[in-house]
Amino acid sequence: MLLVSPDKMAAFAVDVTFAIRNAKLYPSADGLRLKISSLDRENEIAEHVAETETIFGQSDANFVEKMNVNFRFEKMQRYRVNVYVLNSSTNTVMGSMGTADFDLSMMFACGKRLSLPIQTPLSTITLEIFANVPEFYSQFISMQFCGNNIHSPNGLPRQLYYILSIPAEERTIMLHKSEMIKESKNPEWSAFSIPLFLMNYFNESSVQIHVYNYTPNHDDEL
Repeated sequence: MLLVSPDKMAAFAVDVTFAIRNAKLYPSADGLRLKISSLDRENEIAEHVAETETIFGQSDANFVEKMNVNFRFEKMQRYRVNVYVLNSSTNTVMGSMGTADFDLSMMFACGKRLSLPIQTPLSTITLEIFANVPEFYSQFISMQFCGNNIHSPNGLPRQLYYILSIPAEERTIMLHKSEMIKESKNPEWSAFSIPLFLMNYFNESSVQIHVYNYTPNHDDEL
């Protein structure tokens, strides 16, 4: 099995923008500013990567300043957003409303948009995160799988699903996990879409599909 080496992987620029919804502000702390940091494998802050402008007097704030990152699908790229409140008279930071963590790969899996709740002393606010990518990386390929005469080697009831993945150097990348279909030996799973650029940049890798039979209280049967 030939794997694409990390230095052959394509990195492309992603613009990430942020918004806050339903913020409850104090009269003495009526400004919002976001600071974004990258996280290491232990979910500890690695470095400060971006900061937005400050928006005063708005419970719904759409920030103009963006986070510009190079996205590589095979890498784990996690970030932490810290929501700060500021005093409009002195422009000083009064404290933090809270934080939220996100993963770039998860954002793409969720359609390039995430809505994350943050619990504050006054209310639950929502952090909205959006990713803008070049047109080529917004193209998708549609796929669909079906099975024929699938049976359980151990004679168990059929509750079938599959996982489609690409083996990478650092980890196995899951492209799609299907829904479960019960009591059918000829399942036809729903169609799905994956980014077209993955097929281009992993074109020397194998694409693996594993079909499982859900088994309560045991490891699922391959």
